[in-house]
Amino acid sequence: MTLLKQFRFFLAALFVVGACVCFAPAVQAVTAPPTITPGGSATYAVKQSVYMTAGAGAQIYYTLDGSTPTTASTLYTAEVLLYSSTVVKAIAVLSGVSSTVTVSNIVIDYNAAAVLGPYPPQWWYRSDFGITSSAGAVNQWLDVSGNSNVATQTNSSNQPTLVNNAINGLPCVNFNGSTQYLQFPSQFIYWPEGATMFVVTKPASATATGQFISTGAGTLTNSLAFGQNSGDTSFSVYYRTTGSSVSNTTVVSLQYQLVEILYDGVSTGTLFNNGNQTAQSTALSYGPDITCTNNYLGQSTAGGSFYSGQIAEMIIYRAPITISQRTAIESYLQQKYQFILQSPPAPIISVATSTLAGPSEIAIAGQNGASIYYTTDGTAPTTSSTLYTGPVSVYYTQTLKAIAVTNGNSSSVSSATYTLNSTQWPAPNSGDMTPLQIQLQIPTNSVPQ
Repeated sequence: MTLLKQFRFFLAALFVVGACVCFAPAVQAVTAPPTITPGGSATYAVKQSVYMTAGAGAQIYYTLDGSTPTTASTLYTAEVLLYSSTVVKAIAVLSGVSSTVTVSNIVIDYNAAAVLGPYPPQWWYRSDFGITSSAGAVNQWLDVSGNSNVATQTNSSNQPTLVNNAINGLPCVNFNGSTQYLQFPSQFIYWPEGATMFVVTKPASATATGQFISTGAGTLTNSLAFGQNSGDTSFSVYYRTTGSSVSNTTVVSLQYQLVEILYDGVSTGTLFNNGNQTAQSTALSYGPDITCTNNYLGQSTAGGSFYSGQIAEMIIYRAPITISQRTAIESYLQQKYQFILQSPPAPIISVATSTLAGPSEIAIAGQNGASIYYTTDGTAPTTSSTLYTGPVSVYYTQTLKAIAVTNGNSSSVSSATYTLNSTQWPAPNSGDMTPLQIQLQIPTNSVPQ
């Protein structure tokens, strides 16, 4: 080949290479997200130092209020010291390109040392942190044990509801007993070492059947469940197809309470209510030894058996814990939720059932610290009824009913029916503007303290 031809060949090859370079698609730069330590969702009994790291040359921006960070957020330069529960969010920025958001949910509870050790929980759901809801419908409940067993529900028709200020100023999650439940991850570990479970709950019915928690493979074979069975707190376990259970025989209280199961994984299961032993069986089956894939909060592993009631907290261990740790956890939960082991006394209505000479104002009195709710149409009052703030006007034939409520626990119903001359004092008419003459009636007997 002549020198001229070689030169022309070289130019042609260079043109082809140049053309390839010119038309190669651009590669979009990607910035790796930062790492937050400690990460995930976990609970600590002491203040926490939070550290953040990112790739070489990247800057980290973070927020502590749950908002999405931007380059206008706080620039990370040194450890961040947290003294209270915080949602930490951070991004890394390199060459003007922002990473995805890293999230760390850090719960700081200075009273929670008993829960965390000497044996830590595998699942921990608390209604005062980690609940995601929309218009009151709960779609996610974080596991704050650090093990990432997040409970979720994507179907809006199956989402339980969030109830604010349910007990001692704290919220709870309410399950309707017919359609609502949350699902745990399918990698739920098996139970051959036994289990200890604590559930702070308020059943909606003393005769219903429903599961607080149920794990298995969609059938009763190799499953474990803790819930309410025909009104009794009940724990059941199936090893292969061999099933067994233990239930208490006491009347279920429709108040907030702490229910527990301590199961050794071999034969013995003991039920407790507010720290008191209520039942025990030494003839239970072995704990399931397969990985459970259908795991729920609020229904059976096989579907159905929906729980009807409220749950404020659930702590689960994959083994029987010591007596000292169990009693310390009971103390922690009872202090947190201020359980009242007996219902408050029923409120006192100032005037008993009687015929009134004319319209009157009826006073209601209750135990110190109790809230009183009442109705005047004869229906049973609930915490959704009218809150008593002053004497109730009775100006035609009516039935007044009232309850006292303390820390979410309701008294029995007090009731009085008042009869007035229907000709002289007819039922209210929106077009009647005649002013009423009302007499005030004050209770004369004392209220139990």
